[in-house]
Order: sequence, then C-alpha cells, then structure tokens
Amino acid sequence: MSMISILLHLAFGYDMDAEQESIHAEVPHTIEEVLKRFNLDGRTTTYAMCPSCHNGHPPLFHSRSKKPSYPTRCNKNILDQGLCGEPLLRDDEPILPFVYCHIDDYIASLLSRKELEEHLDRACDDLAESLDADEQTTFVHDIFESKFMKTFKGPDEKQPFVYRSGECRLAFSLCVDHFNVGGMRKRGPSVSSGIIALACLNLPLNIRYKPEYMYLAGIIPGPRAAHGAALNHYLKPLIDDFEESWRKGVFYRRTALYPNGRVARAAIVCEVCDLVGARELAGLAPNHSNHFCSVCELTGRANLGNYEKERWGHRDITEIRRQAEAWRDAPTLDARQKLYEAHGVAWSELYRLPYYDPTRQLTVDAMHCILEGLVQFHFREVLKLTTVDAKANPKTVPAFDHIFRHPVPLDNPDRNKAPLHHQLDAKSLADVNRIHSDLTSPILCDALGAFPNAAALLKRLETRRKDAVQFVYEDLALGIFDKKTWRVRNKKEFANDLVQWVSRFCHLL
Repeated sequence: MSMISILLHLAFGYDMDAEQESIHAEVPHTIEEVLKRFNLDGRTTTYAMCPSCHNGHPPLFHSRSKKPSYPTRCNKNILDQGLCGEPLLRDDEPILPFVYCHIDDYIASLLSRKELEEHLDRACDDLAESLDADEQTTFVHDIFESKFMKTFKGPDEKQPFVYRSGECRLAFSLCVDHFNVGGMRKRGPSVSSGIIALACLNLPLNIRYKPEYMYLAGIIPGPRAAHGAALNHYLKPLIDDFEESWRKGVFYRRTALYPNGRVARAAIVCEVCDLVGARELAGLAPNHSNHFCSVCELTGRANLGNYEKERWGHRDITEIRRQAEAWRDAPTLDARQKLYEAHGVAWSELYRLPYYDPTRQLTVDAMHCILEGLVQFHFREVLKLTTVDAKANPKTVPAFDHIFRHPVPLDNPDRNKAPLHHQLDAKSLADVNRIHSDLTSPILCDALGAFPNAAALLKRLETRRKDAVQFVYEDLALGIFDKKTWRVRNKKEFANDLVQWVSRFCHLL
C-alpha cells in the first residue's frame, strides 16, 4: 500500500491541496483495510467454545456495539451432572475461540467468476444429459459419473439432484481431521488442533483441491482434540447453513452469468476422513468394536472372517437414524452407553441433513488408507524395513498367502449338519482367524534356512483355543483324522506340527 502512496505523492506533488489530501486519505494502507473496504474477507462468526464440554456459545451484540459479548460461564446442561458452569472468558475474550466462515461467502466467490460458474453448471448438466440418454459408465473418472450421484435425489425427492432447473446445484465433500501443531514425531508431545474443510466437487479435478479453491469452514482449537459427541458442537454452524441451503436455497442477487441473480443449493455428498475420523463424524462405533462395519449388518469379531457376501446384508438408514435419535434423547449417560453398545450408533449433526446416509456417503480417503496405512504396514511389518530389523540383520521374507478353509459361521442354517468339530463357538471362530494370521505372518530365516522365530510362533499358537488349533491342523491335512488320536493328542503337539508346516518355507527360499 505504501507504493500507492508514493505514486500519489509523485502525481500530486508533496504540496497537496485539500482535495488531493482527501483522495490520499481514502487509500487503504494495510491489507486488513483493503479486505474490509472491498468486503473481501467474508463473513465469520466467532463462538466461545467451552474448554470442558466444547459447547458453542454464539456472540451477542448490544445497543449497536460492534464488540461481541458472551456468557461468562458455560450454560449447557450435561446428563447426570447438571449445569456445566465452566469459565468461557479470560480478559473478556473467549478462552477457546472457534471462528466459523460462512459457506454463503465461499459460494459467492465461485459465482463471481464466469469460468468457475460455468464449471459448476457443466458438472450437473453433463450428468443430466447422460441420464437422459441412459448412457452406461464403464469407468468412473469423477464422482459425477458415480452410481451415487446418478441416484442422489434433489430436495423434491423425485428428480435427481443434478436436474437443477436453472438453479446452481453444488456437491461438496467434507473432511474433518486433527493434526499435531508441534509436528508429527514418534513419542513426541501431542498438541492437537483440527480443521473442517470442504471441496466443491463440481470443480474440475485439476483445480478442485488447490488451497485457493478449498473451503475452510473453521479450525478446531487445541490443545485437546474434540472427539465423539464433542465434535458435533463444531459441526453445528456448518450444518445449519447446509440445512437451510437444501431446504430453501440461497438467493444471490448477482452472479457472473446471471445479472439478475439466481438460487444456489449445496449438499454434502460424501465425507472423506481417516477411518477413526470417519466413524466419529457419522456417530458410528469404531472399526475395532463389536459393530466393526459401517455398511453391512455383521457384528462380532467372529464374523471378521465371514466371506459369504450374500449374507452380509445392508444396514437400513431409517433404523440408523432411529438409533441415533434414541441416543440423543436418552435421559442418562448410562442409557446412552447401553444404546451405543447395543447398536453402535450415536448422534451426529449430519443426521439433520435429510439426505445423509453413512452407509453410502462415508468414505476412507486414499492418503490414510493406502499411503499412511497399507503402505506403512507393508514396509514396517511385512518387509521389516525398520531400524530395529536392520540391526537384527536377519534374512527377511515377505508373508505368503494360503487359502484357508473357515469353520461354519454361527448363523449358517446348515450349521447343525456339520461335524461336531466344525461347530466352533464365537471365541474359537475368532481364534481360527488369529491362527491364520499367525501362520502367514512374515517369516524370518537365517542364512542356513533355519526358522529362529519358531519358538515365538509356537508360543502364540499355544495361547489359542485347542479346538481352533485342531481345526486348522485338519484343514491343512497335516495328519490323518482319527477320532481316537484326536482325543489323545494335546494342543502343543498340534501347534508343533503347524510350526513345522511354516518352517518348510524357509528351506524353499
């Protein structure tokens, strides 16, 4: 801004008259003044979040004052505890401020540029044309070619969402993630903050995820991450805007392509998070719980090895919503916990959106699933490319595959017809899966082809239930099944034979 002042001084001279001085005074001298003068900084609302329960308190303005005021203490009623009462302010400022950036301003910034508004409409129109022509997609290049977007209904619940009828229809992906602001270091201190960010999926892939085109709804303040139900308090302002946008739409008085204005409607069509964050965002139990799947009806660790897809079933969104509302309306924390253990569902602000279905809209992003999950596991655990393993200097052999047979599932109607030693209970079914993992884990062989980790494997197998060890033994055909011999032999003998079966692979390398 000082350069503009210098240019004005050069143009007017340093002996400016009153009119020239007035013009010079109108020139903003800081970037903050520019943003405010041209209304470029967008509309934000700063909430005072409770440091204890994370409940959000919106600002209040009195007698034309531009300075916001907040309650001094949290006024939320907590189940079984009563009023929270945690202090909210320090020196009249929020201890835990949360600045929410309203999405209407972000959408306005897109509609103010002709080329961007054309992209927004073209994404919907191209899909609408393919639906009218009944074109079949053989390879999905973009989410607007997906089955979900083809079947996603608009606010009237009749026509597809992309049939916009002159409106601007926008599809967004939502990401909520926490990060250590002090840097990611093993065994280092953890000070966690989070972001609520969205990407407009109407935009082309080459610009969609660039920072200047992303929408940052807000930064969840630290130092402790907001988990579970606490996350809802940070989502509430965003869902308020999306609920209104879906129900009534937002009218923009002027856009780049519509001088007389137009209506825009926005929808969150998918959530892209890591596995932990995805479940928390949807109010669903974590993947290591009894309700390990967010899509199918299988429950219990005994079903982790169930590969009969036709028996998986599909969770009913109506039932999920009913369970989420029951959790929200439960009178006590104990009642909530019992409902959560029974159904694996808690309340999420996302259920306020009438179209939300976590069985279809909850995804796991490629970065966490592949780059930070599968790839890391493969390098660290399978290939053993770690400092510890490098110092140990063994010959590293990747895990091998074997097609194991699985026992008869508990819910199989033909279970009673199977041999008795195949009718395992839930704990033994789970142990069979663990034994399969034990036997196909990475093999460490020495230079002579010996198996020095045999003792460790034997120790793990001996912790498994006997009937599970026996089942795997028979499946691998390591001995002729004989009822008399079966009863006489003990678990350690069966486990020894399984270790010998694994050790053969060392000699083949």
